[in-house]
Amino acid sequence: MAAYREPKPSTIAVVTLPGTARAVTVVRHWAALVLETDGWTEVDDTLLVVTELAANAVRHTASGRPGGRMEVVLIGEADGLVRVEVADEGAATIPTVGRADWDGLGGRGLRLVSTLAAAWGARLAGRGRTVWALMRLPPAEPVARPADDPCGEHAESH
Repeated sequence: MAAYREPKPSTIAVVTLPGTARAVTVVRHWAALVLETDGWTEVDDTLLVVTELAANAVRHTASGRPGGRMEVVLIGEADGLVRVEVADEGAATIPTVGRADWDGLGGRGLRLVSTLAAAWGARLAGRGRTVWALMRLPPAEPVARPADDPCGEHAESH
């Protein structure tokens, strides 16, 4: 009898974008489309987290400077987990949950991430770093495709 092995994480999708405020909006829409296409449901918290991590990369790292870039990765894990990773171009600080004034405009992003994510953290990656969050989602629903169209190339639009 073969030994049981945990499924290996599977990259769902990767996108590299400029480190601009507009790109944060694009990342949110991209993640929504990717997760929906892959069959994941109830993704609102995950979309909020990917938006916060991308916004932090733009606001607090070299990714937000002219010519800066960020990479966003969505990875399917076992047991209904999706890992969101945002790789930036580095900063002098490390990501920490901040203290926000009750009337302040900032300082709540990573607190929100730490509340919504099963786990989160950061690791050095070359000259930059990768901030990640592990999100618990209902299991992905298989995407039904006709047997004669396994890639969904002939889907009808309504």
